[in-house]
Amino acid sequence: MGKKEDIKQERIQIAERAVNYLNTKADRKFVFDGKGTLQLFTAEWALKYGINQYKGVIDYLVLKWKDDPSMERYLRPSTLFGRDKFPEYLEEARACIRNERMKKRLRAFSNYIPVEESESKQLSSFSNYDGR
Repeated sequence: MGKKEDIKQERIQIAERAVNYLNTKADRKFVFDGKGTLQLFTAEWALKYGINQYKGVIDYLVLKWKDDPSMERYLRPSTLFGRDKFPEYLEEARACIRNERMKKRLRAFSNYIPVEESESKQLSSFSNYDGR
């Protein structure tokens, strides 16, 4: 396999894992290869963001929005992973980890371990979403 094909496979793997993780955390049934969802995971982003960044955003926004009827409907791939918002949500998740007051507000997030060692070697673009 060439580098281009490797990146494509990694992109598909990240998309599948991120959408499945969203489904588990938010109790949804999205498909990773359906109606534009895979397009949210560009080759450029496969090099820039790994699965932990996606998991961090999902965890953060599920904890923030899941019990808010006006926001819960936005727990979907097009909102969470869109080019305009994903970097913003990722920065919010990072800030939450660094900010003790925010951690207390989202108590469950304060215990979140951002990197699973066993996963960190599986993807070349995998890195810790909290910047450590």
